[in-house]
This record gives sequence, structure tokens and C-alpha cells, in this order.
Amino acid sequence: MVSVLKKGDKFYEITTQRKDPKNFEKTMITVYEIFQGQKRIIEEYDTIYELAGSPYKDAIFIN
Repeated sequence: MVSVLKKGDKFYEITTQRKDPKNFEKTMITVYEIFQGQKRIIEEYDTIYELAGSPYKDAIFIN
């Protein structure tokens, strides 16, 4: 899944990748900052629960 989030004047792309297709809790989440067409990794989370407690929790996911 992919999500885009705008916070202030910055855009972030949040992507997810499941480590185990049968277990939703084992999902790797990567947060990229988008700046002038370039992406750079800001944060990586090992579970969806870590994302829920982060500043990026308001992201809307698109499947």
C-alpha cells in the first residue's frame, strides 16, 4: 500500500510491505520525504502499531 501525507509545506510518501502475508502485524513501513522530485527515507517502522504512535499516523492509505 502507498500513502501520501502533507504536513505543513512538506509531502511524505508512506509505503508498506508485509513480512508475512498472513499476519497484518508484521508490516514494514517506510516514510519518505518528497522534495523537488527526490525521495529520501525519513523513518522506518517494523509494525503498523509503531506508525500509529508516530507523527505520520494521519496518512491515508491507498491499496
